[in-house]
Amino acid sequence: MWALVKNNAVVLATSAPRRIVKEAGAQNDVQYPLNILRLWSVDELKAVGIYSVIAGKKPDPTFQKIKSHSIDYDAGTDTVAESIVVEDKPAKDIYPAIKEKLHSMRQERLHGGFEYTVGAKTLVIETDQWGQQALTGALAAASADVLPVGFVWRTRDNTEIALDAAKAKLLAKAAMDYSYGVWKAAWQHKQDLKGYTTVAEIQGHDWDQYWPPMAPPE
Repeated sequence: MWALVKNNAVVLATSAPRRIVKEAGAQNDVQYPLNILRLWSVDELKAVGIYSVIAGKKPDPTFQKIKSHSIDYDAGTDTVAESIVVEDKPAKDIYPAIKEKLHSMRQERLHGGFEYTVGAKTLVIETDQWGQQALTGALAAASADVLPVGFVWRTRDNTEIALDAAKAKLLAKAAMDYSYGVWKAAWQHKQDLKGYTTVAEIQGHDWDQYWPPMAPPE
């Protein structure tokens, strides 16, 4: 951003290079080429009133809002700086954005898979869209006693688990327990978040609690 300074005061602040050069020319009765911003030194630009604005610290858009904003010239340092004063948003205004974060965390876990122990080996059962559909189908087939002979389940690392009807039901139950655990955790997080009244409480929320263990990433 650029600022035009006259008589120790900012008379224009803009991010448009053409405008700042045009206005500086109007102030000084000179038509400057646009490339002075690129070719001239900092001191040469200051001599015609053009200053690069020192940016202020922007608020965290999730938790804060701008209370006041100004761009001012400091004669002591011969600089122009942006001043931003922020304040916390009310907790009720933050909740929609936090709800989206919770939704994303829930979906990541629902589709992230879970660990399942077969004998002495711990395997990862996929729970993405296709995995969920396949588990539902396997449970339905097992319940109807129409599971194909020699039916196997393939895990993330392509290990094949031989399943009869009883074992298919156990696998489906483990998947359901995992999925239900994820939903219960999300509901508890939602309840906690709705009970907060300050930004500090929301920022201090422990997002890692409640969730059932998710399979490590591939």
